[in-house]
Amino acid sequence: MNILVSYNWLKEYLKTGLKPEEFASCVSLCGVGVERIYPQGETWDKIVLGKILEIKKHPNADKLKLVLTDIGKKVEIVCGGSNLEVGMKVAVALEGAKVRWHGEGELVELKTTEIRGVKSGGMICAASEIGLDWQFEQKDSHEILDLSAISAKSGTLLAKALNLQDTIFDIEVTTNRPDELCILGVAREAGTILKAPFEFPKITSINGKKGNILKVENKEPELCYRYQAVVIEGVEVKESPWWLKQKLMTVGSRSINNIVDITNLILWEMGQPLHAFDYDKLLDKKIIIRCAKKGEKIKALDGEEYKLGEDNLVIADGKNPSAVAGVMGGESSGVSEETKTIVLEAATFNPVTVRKTSRGLGLRSESSNLFEKGLSTEATTNALYRAAELIKEIAGGKIVSEVFDLRSKKFSPKEITLDTERAKKIIGADIKIAEMADILSRLGFFVKTDGKRIKAKAPYWRECDIEIEEDLIEEIARIFGYHNLPNTLPKGELPDEVLDKSFVWEKKIKQFAVSAGFFEVMPYTMVSKKALDTFNLKDAVKIANPLSEDLAYMRPSILPSLVGISRENENRSSEGEIFELGRVYKKSGKGELPKEEIRFAGAVWGNSPEGQLFYKIKGFLSALLKKYGVSYTFGDCENKNYHPTRSFVVLVGKENLGCFGELHPAVLLKVGVETRVAVFDLDFGRLLEHLKSHKPYESLPEFPGILRDVAFIVDKKQEYEEIKQAIYSQDALIRDVDFFDAYEGKGVPTGKKSLALHIFFCSSHKTLEAKEAENVMGKIVNMLKNKFKAEIR
Repeated sequence: MNILVSYNWLKEYLKTGLKPEEFASCVSLCGVGVERIYPQGETWDKIVLGKILEIKKHPNADKLKLVLTDIGKKVEIVCGGSNLEVGMKVAVALEGAKVRWHGEGELVELKTTEIRGVKSGGMICAASEIGLDWQFEQKDSHEILDLSAISAKSGTLLAKALNLQDTIFDIEVTTNRPDELCILGVAREAGTILKAPFEFPKITSINGKKGNILKVENKEPELCYRYQAVVIEGVEVKESPWWLKQKLMTVGSRSINNIVDITNLILWEMGQPLHAFDYDKLLDKKIIIRCAKKGEKIKALDGEEYKLGEDNLVIADGKNPSAVAGVMGGESSGVSEETKTIVLEAATFNPVTVRKTSRGLGLRSESSNLFEKGLSTEATTNALYRAAELIKEIAGGKIVSEVFDLRSKKFSPKEITLDTERAKKIIGADIKIAEMADILSRLGFFVKTDGKRIKAKAPYWRECDIEIEEDLIEEIARIFGYHNLPNTLPKGELPDEVLDKSFVWEKKIKQFAVSAGFFEVMPYTMVSKKALDTFNLKDAVKIANPLSEDLAYMRPSILPSLVGISRENENRSSEGEIFELGRVYKKSGKGELPKEEIRFAGAVWGNSPEGQLFYKIKGFLSALLKKYGVSYTFGDCENKNYHPTRSFVVLVGKENLGCFGELHPAVLLKVGVETRVAVFDLDFGRLLEHLKSHKPYESLPEFPGILRDVAFIVDKKQEYEEIKQAIYSQDALIRDVDFFDAYEGKGVPTGKKSLALHIFFCSSHKTLEAKEAENVMGKIVNMLKNKFKAEIR
């Protein structure tokens, strides 16, 4: 997971003079990975703070005005803003600045120009035109950004005036370290790595008073580990001060109002989600942590209504759910401009419950991202106290209740014993015991040294990820620095490569398909109910919490995936060939995991008036099987998804490897494919047993052979493979039978077809005479007439 971190905000708690690039390099070696560095001020290059001195009408346009503006010097600017006033401070973009017209489209570089015959000395900007609409409310595209509250002098660069000359780090945090998904977490980690002083913000305790103003009850102690709340009366909900907006802006969070912004500030600063309820909207003045009742619904703060399940944890008032615990608050109890009294909440929830609820409802938030990774029960108090202090400072109000604190489990720091000799062996470096202890101490562990062993208690913020001795060894190794480990070559013989037969043949089969012009695809292994019904696929495994209804079932066949890709691509390309070597899933016994099978499947699409696609697939499979020594035949295909006369099964002896052929027109109609599609679908596991990498050697004939042709008419339904095998059985001199033509039409009776074959005769002992070949041809002709009722042409 990635977060944005302001270097200026970080340095409020970490004493370092490193340049941003130096800081990123050092921290990335031993801790979180800094993936990108954004110099924030560059966005507002050549945009300055201006002050309006005079406003006059434009001589040639009714809706435009001539605005005399002080930007360190006086300039006249043509502007159509709807809220311009003398004395107002504004953002002025000068020549070379980049803006987005009316907040839409791409960035455009400004150039000096005349507007309706009057030269304009710049552009007075709306918030959306310079990317500040998240922090400054804008009623319409003609409303100019009002910066009158900013104390900087006219002509000051906008980035400097708004304190936006910062460096933003894009940092990747591994999922096991939710403590680092905040400013303080990164600052603490960086302090350890850099050996720089880290200062936790000063927290003032809340002196509340007991009373009956609110009742809090936790009915699900196994799902809500700790719940703290306090009532604050007399708050004024209004726009946040700029310093608060600016901090939220650096982490990509939008300003809502001062109360909500403070809870978001704590989330990004301390990694602890908070929520504020409107006290007057809570029925019976109760907060009850419980599971949702059957049929209950909640309209969340995103404006959407969600149907709750009985396994969804909610924060309710005396009657209705007011929030989905750990995910999002409800609109009914949300803070608004009319709010005068709030209930401030800080809690920790079962991470699995939060994740299941979030996924089940399809509702994600910054809070759920943190809660589902597991947060410490000890982090709530500092977060609640700091938020309450900021609320009193920014929104006014006073504490009118006790600090409610309901917890179901007591925090007990884990103590792990580290064998230092074993740690040295695993790390591969001779690190002294004192240095190991120092590293763990700097990381916040409570350390005791006992000879060659170290006993370490994990700090509360590492409650969820430090569990075993190897965790301590990993911490020591990374802070010591993997780049500081000695370079040594491995000793002994290199192990022999163990080749998995399946992997080897997967690679060969894929290479053969690509060389034949096919493109490999890797679609989802989940499909929709509609796709299953289209292909008449039964007993598919249903996913309990699908990403969407289109991905609700594990596929029992690859064909729906391939045909879907064919449909999506037929408008881009009139013909194409694709394949996949992937898994399908079949139902097993009750309580067992689905049975997995590997299938090799492909699809070709395009025009096929005379069955060209069928022959393309047939030719591809024949070439593949022949190349790898598989002795095969084709049999009748009874799968109703396939064309009744342009499909076969591939047989090795009596074993069925799968089907190939054109798809049935009715299936294509349901899918919405307009062109013809031919497919193949083979069981790779069965095919694997017959593939051969080495072919038996067969020497070239020493004596010349004789080639004869034969053409004949047989029943249209007669299979060629049966005729071919019957010809081979007539004489040992027959070395090869090669089909080269089939014809139906004029001169051939209805219900019949004409086949033409090359037959090659050869002896391994002598040169054949024409008479010998003719004798065998006679036997072949008689057999064709008698067995297949053929008419020789």
